[in-house]
Amino acid sequence: MLYRYSGTIPSEISSICDHTLRIVREIDHHLPMDRSSLQDIRLVISELMINACEHGNRNNPDKIVSIDVTADDEVISISVRDEGSGVTWEGPCLAKKMKASGRGLMIVEALVEELTVNKSEVHCIYKFHHS
Repeated sequence: MLYRYSGTIPSEISSICDHTLRIVREIDHHLPMDRSSLQDIRLVISELMINACEHGNRNNPDKIVSIDVTADDEVISISVRDEGSGVTWEGPCLAKKMKASGRGLMIVEALVEELTVNKSEVHCIYKFHHS
C-alpha cells in the first residue's frame, strides 16, 4: 500500500473543495500519476462527497461524511459513507429521464472501473495511468 487516507467532514458543501484538494495533493505526492488521472480522481472524490452531503445527509451539518482512500501502484480504492438512509443505484438512467440529480453517480461510473452502492456507502475502484 503506497497511500492510505481516512477522514470525516461535516455535511457542508463548503468543506468539500478544500478536503478534496488536500487528498489529491497527497495522492500526487505518493504516486506517479499523470495529470489526467489526478483530475479524474479529484472529480470522483468531489462528486461522491457532494452526493453524500446533499442526498445522504440532506446538508445537515450535524451529520458527517466519511471517506477512505487506499492506493497501490495501479489502483485507487475510494469509499464514501454518509449517515443517511441509503440509496438504490441501478446504474445510469437514459438521458431523457435525467433529472437535476443523479448525474454525479453517472459521472463517477463513467470514470471508474467498478462502482458499488450499498445503501449509504459508495465504493469505487479507479485504475490510473503512470506519469
